[in-house]
Amino acid sequence: SPMSPSVEAESDTDMGDVDTVNARLDSMHTEGELLVASLRANSSIPYSVLPPIIESVNTVSANLVDVCRTEAVNCLSRLTVDNCHGAELLKKFEIEIRDKFQHFKAPLGFLDTKYKQDKFFGEHRSFVKPETVDFQPRLEVVRGQTKQIYDTFEYISVEKTLRSLLDNEQYVRGLLQTGESESDLISHFCDGELGKRRMPRVSNGTVSIVLQLFYDDMGTANPLRGQSVMSKVGVF
Repeated sequence: SPMSPSVEAESDTDMGDVDTVNARLDSMHTEGELLVASLRANSSIPYSVLPPIIESVNTVSANLVDVCRTEAVNCLSRLTVDNCHGAELLKKFEIEIRDKFQHFKAPLGFLDTKYKQDKFFGEHRSFVKPETVDFQPRLEVVRGQTKQIYDTFEYISVEKTLRSLLDNEQYVRGLLQTGESESDLISHFCDGELGKRRMPRVSNGTVSIVLQLFYDDMGTANPLRGQSVMSKVGVF
């Protein structure tokens, strides 16, 4: 019949769209498998880091789906108001949606290089910039020659860090929670008698906060070699 060629053409188009969707889904699964496998294979990354990364990827994906659905509905509503119908409606809808979704192809494009990351986080309102502090110069003999050495360390202000944290409403709410446990087991410092006495308290409009300071060092050289003791960095 005269309608057969168009019906077959529409069927071929529908099958092609289905194949494209399936191929995209397979590609997403493959990328996810490669991401998880590469993280698991990296011995320097603990497993505890993996679940939050997966959750973040799923959250980004869910937000993209919601945005795409909203944009599609808004676009279709505008075209319907403009009295577009049939093939004209489909063509304009496809063009407008393609333009709208173009910037969704790389949702993390603003963080895809080290320079972009440093620039973004350096300008973030909660970022506390380290300050370089110079020690007094010292003399050191290197290969028979006496040289003047200038040592430095990086200082991050405790006060500025606290101001940045206390500017976050969610952090303040979590900080002011008592955290008291009904269990006989002590799973946190705040569960003990000393911790309960030093929990954040509000008295006469003043909030007291407990600061726990500690010192640790980390090696910057192969510990199996002779200079493992000299090549250390102290962190306070």
